[in-house]
Amino acid sequence: MFGFLKRLLRGLARMPARPLASGRDEPVVPYPNSGSSPVSVPEAAPAAPVARPEPAIPAPAPMPPVAAPSLAPPPAPAAPTLDMSLLEEEPATLGMVPIPGAPGAYMIGLTGEDRHARAVEMLEPGAPIWLQLEPDNPDDSSAIAAVDRYGRVIGYVAPDSWLREAVYGGGASFAAQVLAAETGSRGYREVVLMVEPSEEALTERRYQPPR
Repeated sequence: MFGFLKRLLRGLARMPARPLASGRDEPVVPYPNSGSSPVSVPEAAPAAPVARPEPAIPAPAPMPPVAAPSLAPPPAPAAPTLDMSLLEEEPATLGMVPIPGAPGAYMIGLTGEDRHARAVEMLEPGAPIWLQLEPDNPDDSSAIAAVDRYGRVIGYVAPDSWLREAVYGGGASFAAQVLAAETGSRGYREVVLMVEPSEEALTERRYQPPR
């Protein structure tokens, strides 16, 4: 808008003034002291147009700076707390215990951590765990192994756990992560998992005796 007004005002200022049309020839007056020879007197030239100063047009106000969108990842949710006294109980007695602050998530204990102490020693809360079936396990063809990200077994779901019944009796599947790994009253590091329903079916693995 402001640029258009400036160009329009410049064009009007540079346009020459158009002389007025009289509609008749130049006037003829007699030459002084002569009665016969008329003299043609030219009409006075029109005055040059007076240049008018361009009106000052204020520049538009600068736009305020726009803050760039933040690309920082959202803060991670706080890990749910666990009553460590639960580690003193046998895995089967934990039952289907919900985790406060994590709807749909439950805690389960494992068995056999003492036979996989090296892998258990490396665990930290929040570490992902995969539950895998071991149909060729010589001690239990319905065994469900808890495996870390490196493929190492850290323990097994107890035979009388509600989760095992949900898997084999109801066809359910679960995702898991370490909720706690602490030394209990039995003298070795024990593991409690946080599990929640998953749409991905549990996979199978080949049984490998502990080293």
